Amino acid sequence: MCKDAVAFLIFLFAATPSNAQQGIDSLMIHHQYDRVVEKLLQYDTLSISERTHLAEAQQKLGKLYDALDSYTALYRADSNHAYLLQQARILEKVDEDPKALQVYIQLNKLEQENVYYWKLTARSAYKNASFPFSLQAWKEVHQRNPEDLEAIDKMALLYNKLDQPVLADSLLQKGLQIAPEAKFLKRSRIKTLYRLRKYQALVDLADELFMQGDSNLVVQKIAGIANYHEKNYPKCLLLLGKVAEVEIGSELVHFYMGLAYRDSGDNEEAGTYLEKAIELSVSKNIGNYYTQLAVNFEEAGETAKAIQAYKVAYSESKNKILLYHLARNYDSYYKDKKVALTYYERYLQEKDTANEYLMNYSMHRIQELKNAAHFEGKSF
Repeated sequence: MCKDAVAFLIFLFAATPSNAQQGIDSLMIHHQYDRVVEKLLQYDTLSISERTHLAEAQQKLGKLYDALDSYTALYRADSNHAYLLQQARILEKVDEDPKALQVYIQLNKLEQENVYYWKLTARSAYKNASFPFSLQAWKEVHQRNPEDLEAIDKMALLYNKLDQPVLADSLLQKGLQIAPEAKFLKRSRIKTLYRLRKYQALVDLADELFMQGDSNLVVQKIAGIANYHEKNYPKCLLLLGKVAEVEIGSELVHFYMGLAYRDSGDNEEAGTYLEKAIELSVSKNIGNYYTQLAVNFEEAGETAKAIQAYKVAYSESKNKILLYHLARNYDSYYKDKKVALTYYERYLQEKDTANEYLMNYSMHRIQELKNAAHFEGKSF
């Protein structure tokens, strides 16, 4: 055989993958990962390509810790950033989120201009409840791509978490200028407007979403409450009624429906919903629920029930102004003014400086009651 032919054959065999490698490639293409792992673990030594196939196959089979070891060894051998990325993803799958975050941070340091790595870092930081760091990472994304809608949405979410709703709303408005029909940005802005108590703007934006066919229950609930604050009680009841059909155990929905019925003049329905809110309540709001129930009883002329509700409300919340309401109701309902006097005095002891008029009235009423008792030959 001539030298040229020999040289050609040597080149051909060097350039052609081995039968073994071709077999592994074929198994990977056909998703036969168990056979890939079985074969590769029989080899004495593995090339970088074979190690990559082994790690991928182990990951596909759910052998996550084996895959993690394989990718760790690969990164030591090859320093390919893709192997670090796979380590982080596996660490998240095995609930090692703090370790995953550290790997993402390492990737950021290696490729500071890689927007995708900044996104992964931002998401990971959020999962680790590192909200300021997550916000900073999303800012890096936003700086590199100001029209990234996910970054805008997530930054707004974090501004709200960090009690900066004004910044959140400003950002979301810019996002909606970029994508006026973006439902997810509108939903985020609705939550922000609720925090800002901009109820009319919230109602208008919710109506836009409803026109787009959005039936999100959270939006309906927030819009229902906003309509209550805007005194649109029929619309409040319509929206919250739909929510109540699904969220049958929502104390907040029943509470606001009770308020809407009361403020629209239907005290009987109001009482039903407020009592249901109390029955469902497991939250710190129960004192407020009882307070509103007491107001409803007062407006319905059921003073004795109002007094009992105010007592429970005070025991739950220790809100000093409730002592005044108890004094006033005892004063108007019972001929014997001793209990009323006691509550007026307790209220003054609380020094409710935010309600100076009520304190002045209480002092005046105490004096009136004592004077009346004196002329009647009684003493308190």
